[in-house]
Order: sequence, then C-alpha cells, then structure tokens
Amino acid sequence: MPERSSTPGPTEIREEESAPETALQPKRRKTTKRLELPPPPKSYLRRPEKYCYDEALGRPRVFGRAFAIPFLSHQIEHFLKEKCPQYYCIGPQAGLMFQKAFQLFVPPEVRRIAFLLVPFPVKLPNGKIKLDIVNVLGVVIGSNLTDEDMEQADNQELIKKTQEGLGVTTPPAWYFFKNG
Repeated sequence: MPERSSTPGPTEIREEESAPETALQPKRRKTTKRLELPPPPKSYLRRPEKYCYDEALGRPRVFGRAFAIPFLSHQIEHFLKEKCPQYYCIGPQAGLMFQKAFQLFVPPEVRRIAFLLVPFPVKLPNGKIKLDIVNVLGVVIGSNLTDEDMEQADNQELIKKTQEGLGVTTPPAWYFFKNG
C-alpha cells in the first residue's frame, strides 16, 4: 500500500478554497500602518530669535518656540511599557502617565512637556501633498523664551543624554507650541 502524502492534493485545495467561511475560522486582521514622525522641516532646525512681544502690535513679533523631541501616542505607550511598566496604559491616559514617568529617565534640566504643532505631509487622493499640523506631546529641552533656555538648546551633551534616557533617536527641533 502506498504511503499517504502529507501535502494535500489538487482536489483538497479546491475544496478548501471553495469552503464557506464559518464563525470558527479566525478573521484576518487588517494591518494598519503606524504613523511615523517625518523629519522636521529645515526651517525647524534653525535657531529662532528670542521671543519678543510687541506692545504696539498687541501680539508677539517673534513667537515662542520649544526645542523639543516629539512623541506620537504609540511611542508614548511603547516607552511606558518598556521603561515604566507600573505606569503602562493606552489611550489618552498614557499621555498623563508619560508626563510623570519621563522625568525619571532624563537629566534634571529637562523637566517640561509641551503640546507641539508638528507639520505632517499628507498625500491627497489626487496625488498632491498637503501639509497638516498635528498636536503631539514633546519633551522640551529648551525654548526661545529666555537666554538660559536658548543656551540649553545648544547643549549637545544634554540632548544626547535626553535621547538616551528616552530611548529614542528622534532629533529635537524648534517647534511652535500651544498652551494647555
């Protein structure tokens, strides 16, 4: 008697292909591509002038900017899971936990978080690219609000220690930010 092959024959394949789906068969999950931070625009890498409010205009002449490392929500969740499992959570709560947890891993000079306005290129159905502005949390290394903050943004050792502590290679850049 010939040995039976463990590979299915052509009829078995056809039957398997034509078999109706049942509730017991696992459904295929759609894989969604995670949003990744694009490199900052070149203008965001140049050091801005110091913040200056113009009384005559009733608005800033030079707007405040934060020299910061931006974090997307999935990066925040990954940070919490890897570095602070006791704080791990998902969704909006993760941002609140991140504000408490990140300070344990960065130099003492880096203690601030800001809502950064990050430009994201979005490809439209017609093929054109539109620039969208997305709010993300960012760890602030310096700002253009004071002379001390401006000096801190030039401190390469501080930048490197902050990146190592957070476990990222994302370069900091000069982002506009919004309050609260």
